[in-house]
Amino acid sequence: MKSSVFSLVHVMILLFTLPYSTARADESPAAGGAVSQLTVESMEGLSISLLPPAGKFMLIHFWTNQELESDIPVKDAISIYQRFHEKGLESVCVWNGVLTDLLLSFSGSWQIPWPQIDNQNFVWVRPVELWGVDEFPYNLLLNDKGRILATNLKGNEANETIAKFLSVSLDDIPMPEPAKKKPKQAIPAQTLVGGYGMVFSGTINRFVGVNPFERRLGVLQERFEAEGCKMNLRQISMALTEYRTDHQGELPQWLSDLYPTYLQDQSLLLCPTNASADHGYSDMVDPKLRTGYLYEFAPQSRAWKTQQLSEYGDQVPVVRCYSHGRHLNLSYGGEIYFTGQMWENECPVGRTLDDPDAIVRKQLREIAVALAKYKKDHNELPSQLIDLCTDYVKDESLFICPNTKEPLVYRFVSKKEVKQNEYGNYTPVIRVQPVLAGGDVINLAYSGEIYSSEENWEQLFNPQIFNLQTSEDTIPIATFKSSPLEQEKSQPVIAAATSIVSTSSGKTIIQIKEKEQVLALEGHWNMQNGKLTANDDPNFPNSVTHKKICFTPDVKTGEISFRIKVEWGWDGTGLVFGFHSPQDSYFKLSLGAMSNNAMFVDKFECLDPMGTNRARLTELEPFEWKYGEWYHVRMAINSSNRKMECYINDEKIISFETDEKFSGKFGIFSGASKMKLEDIQIVIEE
Repeated sequence: MKSSVFSLVHVMILLFTLPYSTARADESPAAGGAVSQLTVESMEGLSISLLPPAGKFMLIHFWTNQELESDIPVKDAISIYQRFHEKGLESVCVWNGVLTDLLLSFSGSWQIPWPQIDNQNFVWVRPVELWGVDEFPYNLLLNDKGRILATNLKGNEANETIAKFLSVSLDDIPMPEPAKKKPKQAIPAQTLVGGYGMVFSGTINRFVGVNPFERRLGVLQERFEAEGCKMNLRQISMALTEYRTDHQGELPQWLSDLYPTYLQDQSLLLCPTNASADHGYSDMVDPKLRTGYLYEFAPQSRAWKTQQLSEYGDQVPVVRCYSHGRHLNLSYGGEIYFTGQMWENECPVGRTLDDPDAIVRKQLREIAVALAKYKKDHNELPSQLIDLCTDYVKDESLFICPNTKEPLVYRFVSKKEVKQNEYGNYTPVIRVQPVLAGGDVINLAYSGEIYSSEENWEQLFNPQIFNLQTSEDTIPIATFKSSPLEQEKSQPVIAAATSIVSTSSGKTIIQIKEKEQVLALEGHWNMQNGKLTANDDPNFPNSVTHKKICFTPDVKTGEISFRIKVEWGWDGTGLVFGFHSPQDSYFKLSLGAMSNNAMFVDKFECLDPMGTNRARLTELEPFEWKYGEWYHVRMAINSSNRKMECYINDEKIISFETDEKFSGKFGIFSGASKMKLEDIQIVIEE
């Protein structure tokens, strides 16, 4: 549990240890010394270690705005990476004092294949200050123990020094062609090589070439996975707007103050992606109701957040959700947008609540509330705004644009049209333009959400995502909601009868070949011709995330077996067992976790993508997948003696016993890995 709202990098502090003598903040790191083992968050919210995997080396670059303007450092760094990466060299870049948009643009132009770290994204533990880096550009060559082998390597010296530590001959590794600046585009999957470079370049560069509206609104996969949470935040936004109308513009002390007058369903205060999780700030716990969202304007932080309103305007988050890859924010102005931990680094300063766009959003929030009430009473939106008078709107001036003094243009959208058109609930009913720099447009959607876009808003959306449809070759994805009220808001889970191949000697043998035999708990899974792939979304070829899937048969005593090939990834893959429902506990065997190094068993109290409700049941043991190779995996469980055994290529790799009986479904999870499975078979003993 976090102890203070000001501890914005609490996770970072908990994750690092100081096993070696480290450089003090008032002296530069030097060869022969050591650095602390530091785990930080990359630009797009991924947790990475600034030490290389076992047996490898890492070159950490420290760059500033000056390196954005010069081609020499990046050309040299890319050449070194391309020359030595396959021999065991990883790279990371820590940027100091550079805006996120500039980093994304720079990364795309040069197609940088390693993680980018924003030093300013951390409050207490910043790599530059922690390690005492006081000159730029600078670099450190580290081994897997954190020992500094060399510093500030350049030119021929860099190549010779790295080759020496890697025990390779420069004659055997030709110098690659000099890197060239390229158009902004994502790195093709086939050009990525294993290790950090392969994994994180895909994630970082999925935002390269993405316009700022889509990066803020979320790329398609992010929005799809968080759609249930966004539904909650839209309702909370309207409840906050009504509360402020009734209380002279003041926000409530706590989110629970909205219930039941302004928010009739208290389960809306829990993220459906992970309803059992809380935000983790012990001094920000709502005293009346359990909430999974962090309320930024609670009494302890209200003065600070009110001050931020005068610096960032209505961009300041009021509610934040930590249950997604990036944090999802509901702003003071009613927008719902994604950022990293430090939202301040991604929002421009010098904004106020009196800015033209802030005034428009305030007006649209009030109209959204009126439209929602009308729709509830009439099961349809009004044909014209004037129909909202006088039952829902008292003052017709609400329908006049405060900037142009012209009537707002309202487009009636029927419920039938929303269901049938390509853009669903994101279809705008009111558009106000131009009020932002560059002539950008503010939209009020059918759902009541407010978002900004270019004139062509349609390019931000995809019909298969936002009508929650799935293609023929994709498993329907189930979004689970577990709450004290047990109110289901997601699509039903497909759980048809399984295909029984044979029964003999008290055993039932089931081959998993059909989509109907699979429960997709999280993420993109594809099942075709009996072959299952994870993180194989054609819309996001370079993106990998933590995902889980389960198979429909319940097992008390029996086994699962399959062939698996892990193509690449950063936190391994493994097996789920004893799974019943998102509300219940289950067990998970991780294989190749922690940068493809470790094996262990966890117990989870619920379906928890962030891993906050888990207990580690075994010690870490070494395990490593060889990327691109096929393995035969078999796990056997016996509920009566509470025992699990796992075999890989017929060799027992782990035997585990627990104090409690476990039974339920087998499953597979992808720890941000891309993998393929085939010949999936479950044997159930009667």
